[in-house]
Amino acid sequence: MTDKYTHLTNLAMQALLNTGEALDVSRCEKTPEGWYKIPPGLMDVAGDVDLCVVPTETWINSVGKNLTTGEVFASIHGNFYPAKNGWECVWLR
Repeated sequence: MTDKYTHLTNLAMQALLNTGEALDVSRCEKTPEGWYKIPPGLMDVAGDVDLCVVPTETWINSVGKNLTTGEVFASIHGNFYPAKNGWECVWLR
C-alpha cells in the first residue's frame, strides 16, 4: 500500500490512515460551529475506525446525530457527549 501521508508528523495518525483504520473528514462540509458534516451512511460503513482532520493533524473526538434532521456531524471537541436535547452521540473517541 502506498504511503500518501508521509508528510504527517503524527505517526500514529499516519499509520492508521495508511491501513484504513482512520478516515480523514477534512474534505467534508464544515459548519460555522467548526463541525464536519458527515455524508449520509458514512458512519454505517466506517465501523470502528478513528476519524481525523489531516491538514491540522487533529483527531475527531465526538460524532453526533441531530434527531430532528438525521444529519451527522463530527467535532474535534466533545460537543456531542453527553448528548444534548435533540442529539444522539453516535461515536466517541
